[in-house]
Amino acid sequence: MRCLNTLMRAYLSARIPRIKRSVTQAIIEQENCLRYLTHRAANTTFGKTHHFSKIINYSDYANTVPLSVYEDYKPYIEEIGNGKKDVLWPGRVHYFAKSSGTTNRSKFIPLTDEAIYLNHVKGGKDLMAVYYHRYRDAAVFAGKSFISGGHLSDRVGRCPAGDVSAVLLHRMPAWLQYFREPSRRVATMPNWEQKVETIARHIVHENITTLSGVPTWILIILRRVLEISRKDCIMDVWPRLELFVHGGMAFEPYQKTFEQLVGKPIRYINAYNASEGFFAFQDTESDNMWLHTDCGIFYEFIPFTPGNTEKENVTPLPLRDVETGKKYAMVISTNGGLWRYQTGDVVEFTSCSPYRLRWVGRTLQTLNTFGEEVMIQHTDRALSLTCEASGAIAGEYSVAPVFTEPGKGYHRWVVEFQKLPPDMHRFATLLDKYMRELNSDYDAKRHQDIILQPLKIDIVKNGTFHTWMKQHNKTGGQNKPPRLSTDTRIMKELMDISHSLL
Repeated sequence: MRCLNTLMRAYLSARIPRIKRSVTQAIIEQENCLRYLTHRAANTTFGKTHHFSKIINYSDYANTVPLSVYEDYKPYIEEIGNGKKDVLWPGRVHYFAKSSGTTNRSKFIPLTDEAIYLNHVKGGKDLMAVYYHRYRDAAVFAGKSFISGGHLSDRVGRCPAGDVSAVLLHRMPAWLQYFREPSRRVATMPNWEQKVETIARHIVHENITTLSGVPTWILIILRRVLEISRKDCIMDVWPRLELFVHGGMAFEPYQKTFEQLVGKPIRYINAYNASEGFFAFQDTESDNMWLHTDCGIFYEFIPFTPGNTEKENVTPLPLRDVETGKKYAMVISTNGGLWRYQTGDVVEFTSCSPYRLRWVGRTLQTLNTFGEEVMIQHTDRALSLTCEASGAIAGEYSVAPVFTEPGKGYHRWVVEFQKLPPDMHRFATLLDKYMRELNSDYDAKRHQDIILQPLKIDIVKNGTFHTWMKQHNKTGGQNKPPRLSTDTRIMKELMDISHSLL
């Protein structure tokens, strides 16, 4: 395996010159990308309707093609699923990626061959190329990578549909299949509980050097591996484990738990990979991510304020016009056939030379009931700081507003702890303090309790969120629990589940 690692290092190093050019020529690459997309799709149904053949520059494109949301694509998706070709992108589509449906019902995103190989696979290769370039002792390919994934559980007409990880597993190059665990048969098992058990019993005996997936589900696997192996920490099971590539949600709330389970320091890379595309990955010690501009995606960004509705009074900006420190809703045009599509993600640029950003939340997963403009980045960070100050270790959590009278209320937190704080009252006071420090709008509404009263915390038993996910058919490596929601039924369901657990 060490010889294979040497060969892979040489293969990946050949990608570095192109990656370095991308860092300095992002705007040129984006201009070329828009030309490539509109030229390739000029003779599709969508391209003809929107006169792609006449588009010369970004101004033409912005004036010709309207902003879109998922509902705009349903007639096209039906045609594609029934086998019609040249609808949104040249040729036929053979797979659909099913989104996790964190804030909404699941969406089915067409996955063309170019989207698979020139975006998702290419993004993964570039991530590993940068990793090997940064760390001369990297030995990921001296062992196996455990990659959590789902299965093709649905169909859109004639086409199989499922987690993007499941589609990639079916289309992954054969040489990459050699380095991954579990096998395709196990990874695509439809029963999640059976799959977790099968995976854990198999990989406990493998030489795992890399973990990849959504933190919540990786932790479930790791705990079961420790139970089977009867070891104290994961490093006793896999002494050569060196890297965790995580994505799909913020890692910060889980990091303490993860470090405790692993037992020794390893490296972490944050990857911004969604059903719609592979967008960015962490390329430095900072947790900010480098925007991947050479991957078949043209980006636009809408200045974001919680409460704005999709498609109303918004003017997207191309990449060249974004500014650091501002929040933007992301809009993409892709080689999967999405055109000026609003992803629902909110990002904030931390650098424009090169372009680096952080994911801060979802347009539909914010709390602005009292004008507090709370996003996931605020709650994640506040909870992490509170745990650090109190010695607690939190796992899953969810937050919702509660009215005490018209126009007045508080935030209710439901939290699952791995290690309880010694003083729950102090914990709640600290959490409220950090929320006020991190969010000036929240702080203003908390002033003298005039609008927002102090937050309240309900502790639920371990396993509550996992049970909720199972009950809502959201098991699998791509699904995430709801963080922020105005749907108070979620809170009631979580509390009922906690009371029912032994």
